[in-house]
Amino acid sequence: SPETLVLAMPRQNALGFLLAYARPFLWAGLIALVVSVVIAFVLARSVYMPVRRISEAADRIAQGNYDQEVPIKGDKEVKGLALSFNQMARQVKQSQQTLRDFVANVSHELRSPLTSIKGFAQAITDGTAKDKQSQNKAASIIEDESKRMMRLVDDLLELSKLESGQITMAREAVDIKELLEHCRDIFAMRAEEKGVKLTLEMQPLSAASGDIDRLEQVFNNLIDNALKHTPKGGKVSITAYQPATSLIEVTVSDTGQGIPPEELRHVFERFYRVNNSGTKTGTGLGLAIAKEIIKAHGGNIAVFSKLNDGTRFVVTLPASPTVPPPLRS
Repeated sequence: SPETLVLAMPRQNALGFLLAYARPFLWAGLIALVVSVVIAFVLARSVYMPVRRISEAADRIAQGNYDQEVPIKGDKEVKGLALSFNQMARQVKQSQQTLRDFVANVSHELRSPLTSIKGFAQAITDGTAKDKQSQNKAASIIEDESKRMMRLVDDLLELSKLESGQITMAREAVDIKELLEHCRDIFAMRAEEKGVKLTLEMQPLSAASGDIDRLEQVFNNLIDNALKHTPKGGKVSITAYQPATSLIEVTVSDTGQGIPPEELRHVFERFYRVNNSGTKTGTGLGLAIAKEIIKAHGGNIAVFSKLNDGTRFVVTLPASPTVPPPLRS
């Protein structure tokens, strides 16, 4: 038959055991709960407050107040988030300033030709330009100023497309020697008429890979600027050599007035013109476009200048014996 084991304890002793151990367990549980709540509150606050500050700063940026930065404090993740936010805020602020400067510059550049067009058109309509010669002169100025505005608009559109990567350039083997000889020939007569010596010196060069029309645009712009700022009796030099197997370096230098040191960093900005140039021809976008074209070719363009000691533009391009696929700017 089955056997049964029976244990017996007085009720008073059992209740005493429970009472003896229940209270310490209860206090331990309460203390653990309080500590957990405090820790959770501290952790939540350490994360919530920085995130809240970032959220509030983002709201202020959305409302147009771009001068926003948040303190860099908290744990590693929160600090990383704050650093990223501050970097974004600075970029947004810079973008807005660039946009304001761009609008101001465009307005300034368009105001002058528009004023001329308005004035000479009014002279024709109100009879101020009475004789045929005066009317023809007014009409000619209106046409010239209209063309100037069209060049400005075309350059702006081209620069915008280059910066946004919307222009696909040809990718072919470019004979830099032949290209530079062609560019020199274009400006040879103008240099002679101005009394400026235009020279070209080259060492044996490999082919470069790129868009020959765009590269010609860059070199023509550099030579054109050099001739503009070189006085009679001066010299414009074009040199090209290969400092390494994979690089081609083209330099366009002049003996003009040079560029003030404080203005050198602005040379490739939109609408920039040297204050001491004495000329306001062009749109002020040529060098900005040239920089984007060279950048799209995987190259670099730099400027070196001293007052009364001329200016030197150095273009570095990758040399390539093969023709890679078309590149996108």
